[in-house]
Order: sequence, then structure tokens, then C-alpha cells
Amino acid sequence: MKAQTTTIHRSATRAPQSRTFWGDAWCRLRRNHATMLGLVAILLVVVLASCAERCAPSPYDLQDMSATLQPIGTPGHLLGTDQLGRDLLSRLIYGARISLGVSTLAQLLVLLIGIPIGLIAGSGGRWRDDILMRGTDIIYAFPDLLFVIVMLSVLGRNVFYVPMAMGLISWTTLARLVRAQVLSLRTCDFVLAAEVIGVPTWQIVLRHILPHMLAPIIVTVTLGMPQFILLEATLSFIGIGAPPPMPSWGLMVNEGFTAIFSYPHLVVIPGSAIAITTLSCTFVGDGLCDALDPRQEHLGMDR
Repeated sequence: MKAQTTTIHRSATRAPQSRTFWGDAWCRLRRNHATMLGLVAILLVVVLASCAERCAPSPYDLQDMSATLQPIGTPGHLLGTDQLGRDLLSRLIYGARISLGVSTLAQLLVLLIGIPIGLIAGSGGRWRDDILMRGTDIIYAFPDLLFVIVMLSVLGRNVFYVPMAMGLISWTTLARLVRAQVLSLRTCDFVLAAEVIGVPTWQIVLRHILPHMLAPIIVTVTLGMPQFILLEATLSFIGIGAPPPMPSWGLMVNEGFTAIFSYPHLVVIPGSAIAITTLSCTFVGDGLCDALDPRQEHLGMDR
């Protein structure tokens, strides 16, 4: 009886495990096998792109005219070679750097434009909201691909202009999301209390409202990466993206398209890289959407 009482006393006095929203989100994310598989694939692509000089068997522009159009599994060329004798594995690894780099820079530009506009529109009064949102509607009405093609035709074919053009047309969705979140959070008790005690509006927005929007912003950015990867591949495929001999995945598809029936691996290999990367980003985005859902916050780790 005494031992049972001691056990009950120890259980009662044991401190409960403290959990945070981000800790619970990570636990839910780990249980999503598709998300973790996509995350591993993305990390692998990032590592290969970051260490391309060490991971690639040869430089991406090294030509060997005596070994052109080699099939998959050729000694010294694991994935074969293209029409100019360049190693496809090396070009695939270097191409990951361009595709991910362009997409990441475009997303950073989207964040730098969309978040401030959304915050100002949601908290700056009716006339500011009307002006910014009508301007956002005008930009949103332009077709993305057509806008990027026109802009790159004016600026010239440069790999640094590609993310700039992509970001300048793609920030509207994030701006609308941020504005909607601000309008929703402005009616919360902690925001009303801060307004009552005289906290300036900009401090309320930055200290109280913006931190509560991190979850939807992270999900939006993650789900936007496949869109930019596909857009960059499309631009390179039609000839206005990364200039040759830079090994963009879309450019590799374009270069191998003329020999697709005789040498299908020239198109299948970079096409598969695009498909796997975009699918992995989609898996991660969907998993983050479920893990960061506030309605899941009350669930325990044992679910």
C-alpha cells in the first residue's frame, strides 16, 4: 500500500511535458511518410547542387566528340552523353543548381514584395487598401508566362533576369493571403488589447500579427516552388531562359527533343528530374499544410 501511494505521489508531482506549436507540427510532419520522402529527395538535390564541383564526374561544358550519344550505363558516363559528348549526369547535377537557385531567388523576391504590400493593405486604412489591392488585381490579371516572356525579351537573355521577372509577376497571391490574415487577426483580443493601451500600429503588425502568419506563409512558399521550377524549365525549353551552355533542366529537354525517338534518355532523364523535384516539393507543401493546421494543435503525439 505504501509503495502504491509513493507511485501515485510521484506521478502526480511529475512535471507535464511542455509542447509547443512547432514541436507538435514537427511530430505530425514526421508521421507523414510522403512528406518525409519528399523532404529527403529535396535535401539530396540541394546537396548535389551545392557540391556540384565535387559530385559531378566532369565539367558540365566538357565536350568529347568521340563519345557522343552514349547510352545509359556507359563506363565513365553513368547516364550517357548528349549530342556534343557532354556527360548527362554532370549536366543534370549542375542543372539542379540553376533550377533551384532561380526558384529560390524568385520566392525571395515574392516575399520581399508580397508581405509588405499585404501588411500595409490590411492595416493601413481603407484608401491604402483600395489602392494597393486594385494595383494587385491589375498585376494578377496579366498571364504569368506572357509577362515573363515580354520582360526577358526586353531585358535580354540572362539567368539573373529570370528570377526577377518571375518574382515581379508572382507576388500577388502572397499579398492577398497576408492581407486576409491581417484583417482576420485584427479582431483578436490580443490585438485589440494592444490598440487600447496605445501601441503603435506598426509595432502591432510586426510583433503581434506577423508572427501568427508564419505558418500560412511557409506553406504558400513551399507550394510555390514547383510552380517556379516548372516556369523556369518552360522558359529554358522555349529558348529564353538560361543561355547555353548552362545546363538548365528545361534546356536539356529542348536539346534532346530532336532525337527523342532515337535517344529517349536525353529527354527522359532531365524530365524525370523536373517531375521528381516538383512532386517532392508538392509532398512537402501538402505535409506542411496539414502539420501547421491550427486545428491540429490540440492533438497529442500518440495519435
